[in-house]
Amino acid sequence: MTKLVEARDAIAKVVNDGWTTDAATSSYTLLWDDVEGDKPGFDGSGDTIPYGRCTIRHITGEIESLGGEGQGKEEHQGIVAVQCFGPKGRGYRDTAPIAQAVKRFFQRQVIPLVDAGRFFDVVANELPNEGDHDMITVSAAFAYSETVGE
Repeated sequence: MTKLVEARDAIAKVVNDGWTTDAATSSYTLLWDDVEGDKPGFDGSGDTIPYGRCTIRHITGEIESLGGEGQGKEEHQGIVAVQCFGPKGRGYRDTAPIAQAVKRFFQRQVIPLVDAGRFFDVVANELPNEGDHDMITVSAAFAYSETVGE
């Protein structure tokens, strides 16, 4: 398994563990952009049932230091975003608590199982109504180091 896959799995674990244990999110569906799954749909009154969708993307990697031949340390960075969906037209009343919970998943959190794994620049962004839902996207930059050639 590559470090990229290990790091992605560790980041997904932070999100999934937070989602399934926080009172604001645990009763809702969490989808992953790279795994097929159905949106939860609508409740009895026709409102969107709140849910989330997570995307993890590596953006850059660069050499931090060089060791002997074929050895060194690399820094990898990326973005994790959780789109939080709720019923349209309620002034984000249903969506905001979900987004606040997601922000907590990343704040003061490390990425387990990877060297110097951390989240930073955690931001919640309310987006205009689109379709049948309100949406707030919570994004966090992440970075971790990888020693190569050991």
